[in-house]
Amino acid sequence: GKAGSGGGTAGDGGTARDGASGDAPVVGTNCGAAGQVCCAGNTCKSGGCCVAGMCKANGASCMPANGTCKDGLCGACSGLRVFSWNIAHLGNNGRTAEQLGNLAKRMAGLKPAVMGLQEQEDLRTTRNVVAAMGAQYAVNSDCDETCLVWDTTKVSGIHFKYWSEPLGGMEHSSFRAPLAGVFQPVGGSVADRFIVLSLHAHWNSNDERCAQGRYLRALMQHFLADPESPHDVVFLGDYNNSPSDCPHTTLQPSGAEPIAALLPKSNGDGTYGSRGSPLDHMWVSKSMLTRLVTPDTFVFRPDFFGESYSTFSATCSDHFPIMSQVCQMAGTQTQGTGSTTSTDWVPQKTVCANETGQQGDFGLS
Repeated sequence: GKAGSGGGTAGDGGTARDGASGDAPVVGTNCGAAGQVCCAGNTCKSGGCCVAGMCKANGASCMPANGTCKDGLCGACSGLRVFSWNIAHLGNNGRTAEQLGNLAKRMAGLKPAVMGLQEQEDLRTTRNVVAAMGAQYAVNSDCDETCLVWDTTKVSGIHFKYWSEPLGGMEHSSFRAPLAGVFQPVGGSVADRFIVLSLHAHWNSNDERCAQGRYLRALMQHFLADPESPHDVVFLGDYNNSPSDCPHTTLQPSGAEPIAALLPKSNGDGTYGSRGSPLDHMWVSKSMLTRLVTPDTFVFRPDFFGESYSTFSATCSDHFPIMSQVCQMAGTQTQGTGSTTSTDWVPQKTVCANETGQQGDFGLS
């Protein structure tokens, strides 16, 4: 971004300015038109107010130009933090109890409202890690390779389902059914509900990834066509590929009706490994795009925590968590009723047989 005469800097396309006349705009609020002044002097980008810069210490100067740090986020906004994180074979990779305890502390320190995890491979271990995060955190009771964790003081988990049945003539891939959850912000109404779906795409079969993308598109169309379903939707996860290939290119094919948008990353694309391969992503429905605090994601890489990649990967993962922020209230955009009373959301799987993993409080009691 460019520096304005006020001396600040704007991130990722915003422009710092001398301040606006009249009342100062509220940091973290949305704005309507490109160029409208908001976020304490920065400008509007794609319907979202400035770009969420990251910082480490409360009160530190950061971007936006005259914003300050709060809970690690620049701008003190009231958005709900939604994360995706491939957690690297949780329950099946030899982590010590101390490492699992440190992982729980790291996860809680990110202050997620909702976190989609991939590669959780033992539900008992996952439950214990979530319990160690704090009493306010919960995890869906179904067992599969992906799960959803949420902070019950910020959102209520309403429905959860692994989706696999045919939709619009589209068969699900034979690999890893995506998990979707319906959440309602605490203090919000049924109309403020939103859907978070967590996916782990196939690691080496592009045909499977293409099939998964086609199913995701059919599922997004299904949600948007259902008058009882929330239309504010986030599809997050480990897509195991860059945006130029499947499953991205079958989720939103070139020339097809645009039903979803891929969120860019405000601080670089790399999310995996020491070389930073771009594997983890978030797609959102068009109405959810207007509900985001900023229309992008932020990647929490090892250097954010002051760690080397080897230290981070030993305790946490070889993938890095990515985050976007969802405004608590849905606003005025087109939205389903959010009641989700149809039989669509009847779970197909309710029992987890693989609950033999590590137990205990991981030294956090």
